[in-house]
Amino acid sequence: MVKKENHISRSVSETHRWAEKILERINKEKDYYTKNGKQAVILLLDGILGSGKTEFTKGFAKSLGIKDTVLSPTFLIMRKYDNLYHLDCYRLLPKPDKALEELAIKEILDDANNIVIFEWGKNMKILKKYIKIKIGFLIGKDLRRLSIEW
Repeated sequence: MVKKENHISRSVSETHRWAEKILERINKEKDYYTKNGKQAVILLLDGILGSGKTEFTKGFAKSLGIKDTVLSPTFLIMRKYDNLYHLDCYRLLPKPDKALEELAIKEILDDANNIVIFEWGKNMKILKKYIKIKIGFLIGKDLRRLSIEW
């Protein structure tokens, strides 16, 4: 059964705090999110350009203790920070699965020590278990809705 939650973020720092809270929940239920140690934890971020997907990832990385500057992987497709992989699949649409096979993504996904964050990954058939986070604009400059499907 999919659990759905909606949260409001009023600032970038609040988006970072939501990322930290999501990581806390993942850590409490790690076996569930790694399919009993058989896959990486996978987060699928959805939202239009500029909605805050990379900002969410920055907050998530900071919560993991990653000190590196987290940048958008738009032109590189994938960036790696310790055991956190951040992918932007926009340029791979509408069929990202084939391109990701060439990046040896299966190896990364099959390691329960990894966390993989996909931006624009909603059409990926290779993903079986993931947390989906949709970030949307609300009225107001910095207001965002985070819709989470666990």
